Order: sequence, then C-alpha cells, then structure tokens
Amino acid sequence: MAIPEWPAAVPYQTEREPWGNTPFRAPAETEMESGDVRIRNRPGDRLATVTWARPLTAAEATAFIDFVETTLHRGAMRFRMHVCLDGRTYTLRTVQMQPKTLKYTGLPGGRLRPAFTMLVFPPSVVS
Repeated sequence: MAIPEWPAAVPYQTEREPWGNTPFRAPAETEMESGDVRIRNRPGDRLATVTWARPLTAAEATAFIDFVETTLHRGAMRFRMHVCLDGRTYTLRTVQMQPKTLKYTGLPGGRLRPAFTMLVFPPSVVS
C-alpha cells in the first residue's frame, strides 16, 4: 500500500517556522521501586517532533478534514509532507500525527485553524 501524500489543496507551511520543533524525542523514563526515575537515551532514535498549525479557508478545511478522517483513518497512518526543520527550507519527509494532539479552532468568516503535533522520521524512512 502506498503511503499517502499531503493533499495539494491544503498548504503545508505552518503559521510560524520553526514553530515548536524538537530535534529528537525526550529520553525514556522508567520509575524504579527504590524511588528514583531512571532516564536513558533512545539509541538510534532520530525522530523530530514538529507542531503544525494554520488557518484554513472553508475549502482547505474540507480537504484537510477529509484527508485526516478518510485517507489517514482518523490520523492513524503515516503520510508524506513537506516539513521545515531548520527554519528556512522545506523537505519531503514521512510523518505521523501524535495521538490526541489534533485540535480545531473556529475562526471568523467560516475559517478553521487545525493544529497537531507530529513525529518527523529521518530521510531514510520512506514508508
């Protein structure tokens, strides 16, 4: 099965670049019975975390909602999207929405502002 692409009818640029970028995931934490929390790195984990948000027109919002609900099976699938990690350039990467992060805000004039956090996989991950 081919990995879905970000819909052409919806702009991929976020409101602000680089807005909410984290270059790697937080270390794994394990609570110990003796009381302390053990924090350890995630070897080989090169996943960045990016927050995306943008006001959309009614037509763009319809295309976005259809993409998330139908194509991505309510945001559960990975997809390909242009993302900005350095504040200057956009590159096509495989990404995945983080669970429970998609929020919608209604704006005047029938516009909608979706916002979500996504994991950005390294360039070597295509599907």
